[in-house]
Amino acid sequence: MIDRLSVGGYDASTRDITEMAITFSSQGRPIQFVADETVTCNGVALQRGGGIFDAKVSTEAFAGKLVARTYSSGRSSATIAFVAP
Repeated sequence: MIDRLSVGGYDASTRDITEMAITFSSQGRPIQFVADETVTCNGVALQRGGGIFDAKVSTEAFAGKLVARTYSSGRSSATIAFVAP
């Protein structure tokens, strides 16, 4: 799994936006999702595009807070938590 957390941008339109992107891979190769897999972060559903899950939210939604990411497939799920900068 590769995560990317981009906090803010350089111009006024993106300064207060945080982007969370998660890519899943196995042995360096992207995983192809074929079922109803989902990822949420603190209840926010990330949009799936191929093997990438992505969301853009207000920075205050994650900044300095515990972020719980939950991957779900069918009735199985796993959660990883971290504190965002």
